Amino acid sequence: MRKLWIAPLFVAICAASEPPGLILERIQKNVAEQLSKSVNYTCTETLNRSYYRNNGFAMAMHGPEAVAVPKNLLLHDRLRLDVAVSEGKEIYAWHGAGRFSASQVTEFVRNGPISSGQFVGYLKNIFLVPGVKFTYRGKTSETGTDVYRFDFAVPLRLSGSHVRVKNSNPVIPYHGWFTARVSDLQLASLEVSDDQLPPDSDLQSVQTQLKYQLARISGRNALIPSLFILQIQDNDHVFSRSRGDYSDCRQFGSESTLRFDTADAPAPGEIAPSKAVPLLPPGLSLRVALKTEINDETAYAGDSVEGVLARAVKIPATGETIPKNAILQGIITRFVAYFRPETQYDVRIEFYRLTFGNRSYRLKAIHEPSEREFYPIYGSIVPERVVKNLRAGSMLIESKHVRLRKNFTANWKTVRLENPATHPAN
Repeated sequence: MRKLWIAPLFVAICAASEPPGLILERIQKNVAEQLSKSVNYTCTETLNRSYYRNNGFAMAMHGPEAVAVPKNLLLHDRLRLDVAVSEGKEIYAWHGAGRFSASQVTEFVRNGPISSGQFVGYLKNIFLVPGVKFTYRGKTSETGTDVYRFDFAVPLRLSGSHVRVKNSNPVIPYHGWFTARVSDLQLASLEVSDDQLPPDSDLQSVQTQLKYQLARISGRNALIPSLFILQIQDNDHVFSRSRGDYSDCRQFGSESTLRFDTADAPAPGEIAPSKAVPLLPPGLSLRVALKTEINDETAYAGDSVEGVLARAVKIPATGETIPKNAILQGIITRFVAYFRPETQYDVRIEFYRLTFGNRSYRLKAIHEPSEREFYPIYGSIVPERVVKNLRAGSMLIESKHVRLRKNFTANWKTVRLENPATHPAN
């Protein structure tokens, strides 16, 4: 037992006496070992995003200097995602989807600032690519823990970082710093600032902060983030802050079976084999009663939703009828609170699977607004943004709170499936 207590102290003393070059080499080696030996795993990411308008003198400020200036809150949204690391790559899914199908998070999170690379991308690019420049900044303290700090710079020719703009996805250089614990030389934190942002990105600055941890998964250590913060300042003086927290990290099973003769969804994190499942045609009107209660205190985009068909529906050209009480499974794909001029919620629920008996169908069904949903709020002239959101399946709720109780009933309509390969019901 005494050796177990003495050994960490001995490692710390030795590390402290080593030159910066050797300390850096050991940190790089630790990162490389963690990336190479870690088991495949999945974590739940809870993402909260807030958007502000700079006020007063902050309007004239650009870049990182504007981050600390007080701002007016415009809107807030939140998402819950599943991210998996498998064969050294990150893959994504809505938390309620039960199946990973997206190599890029932007394949299904289409709005607002979003980032990837927290698990693998940054670590490989910074620590494993030869030629990245490092500068030792000494020993300091971080949340009560002694750490070494290094600055780094990743030039354009070595960078694997991309920024998504209107019609392209250009590579950009970046710089920042990281810390590693003195006790074991394991990565503790990382901060990244993007450089040379493209003019057509309309961005002034992008900063990413990450905290890392060694998590025990299936009896082995995995270097994973515990949280990240993404801060963006754009040319219109809108500042956004996204905070992602990671939880429920566990081994990722790459082999599983998904049955379509039951209403039960697969457990999040499972991959289903391909199987031909009929796709409902676009244009069907579905009267749906929610069986899942939704409120603004607990709901996130990415959460699962269940509903039942309130009346039977005929499938054109087949003669088949979907009976009343067929089960629909879906996901909240948008949950946004607007605060100006009045509090208003934009909520989207998409259904992706319909089941009755031993039959199952894929579909994409979005909320179908009636004309009376347009005019009580906006009168005869409806803003273009609002029309676009309503037609995309949004429910606009002018209230300080959202309460969609069980048996809340409304119309959904089936629409064309844009990318069948990433459909959750595959």
